[in-house]
Amino acid sequence: MALISCPECQKKISDQSTSCPNCGFPLNESKIIVKRPQGCFMQTLNIGCMIILIIGAVLFVVMAIGAYGVNKQKQKKNEINNEKIETEK
Repeated sequence: MALISCPECQKKISDQSTSCPNCGFPLNESKIIVKRPQGCFMQTLNIGCMIILIIGAVLFVVMAIGAYGVNKQKQKKNEINNEKIETEK
């Protein structure tokens, strides 16, 4: 005799019983639902999504750093040009 989970109330019951003593759910061999663990396809899909998210985050950071560097270079050029203009006066 083994214990199984009732498909209706999830309480542990005997596999020999014809109905759940807790909720009265009828237990026929054809009605017992066994949840299967995630398949290989779903695990691969989850890993693929995570990889795409990580690559997207890395690209975002790289682009943000690049944009910051370009702005810094423009600022330096503007400062140099302003100094040249002030020295020419």
